[in-house]
Amino acid sequence: MTSITTMSNSSDLYDRINAANKASSTSAGTSKVKSKAEETQDRFLKLLMTQLQNQDPMNPLDSAQSTTQLAQIQMVTGIDELNTSMGSLSSSYQAGLSVQAAGLASSLIGHEVLAPGQKFSFDGNTTREARVIVPEDAGPVTVSIYNANGVKVDEIALGDAKAGMSEVSWDGIEEQGNKLPAGTYKMIALSTDAKGVSSELKTYVPAKVESIDLSGGNLKLTVVGNGSMSLSDVIRIS
Repeated sequence: MTSITTMSNSSDLYDRINAANKASSTSAGTSKVKSKAEETQDRFLKLLMTQLQNQDPMNPLDSAQSTTQLAQIQMVTGIDELNTSMGSLSSSYQAGLSVQAAGLASSLIGHEVLAPGQKFSFDGNTTREARVIVPEDAGPVTVSIYNANGVKVDEIALGDAKAGMSEVSWDGIEEQGNKLPAGTYKMIALSTDAKGVSSELKTYVPAKVESIDLSGGNLKLTVVGNGSMSLSDVIRIS
């Protein structure tokens, strides 16, 4: 009785595989590209068909084991399709973020930002606010201001500034108390350690955004006087 029942189960499985093969053949006409999981499933079905056709009647194939293997392969196929869907969703999400970032960057054109650099403009009246990055044990910090001709026109002593970001304000008045004209100026910050060795420090200066660059998938701003930089480099927007 057991042998007859097993043969019946095998016959049922044989019918199911035949149906699966017919469905596979039908779909082949509409889609020629198959995933690796689908190819694996096809190979398994062909192998199983061969085993069923050539099985020993006295020792039939275990249908339960074959059904379990087929279910496992179908699960792999489902995971493969899920990964494809998630990849497509991720690409769409990233594209949406890029569009939003581009929109934000476009709105910055003509606005002033506080960004890495040394050159800045002075309108002859408005005090300019800048920042200096001071490292640990930097020693006394001095900020020098140069005009467009490279002539030093002013100096600001920050002394032993605390490590971190220090604020610098320049009102456009030189050492003799005279108001300097409007134009492009340059800020250079130096620290002097205990051995008398001077090191140039990173400065953030106010400058206008001239354009944006989306080439290469990287969003960059072109800032007047200080070139191209990432949006993440900007620490303040006016």
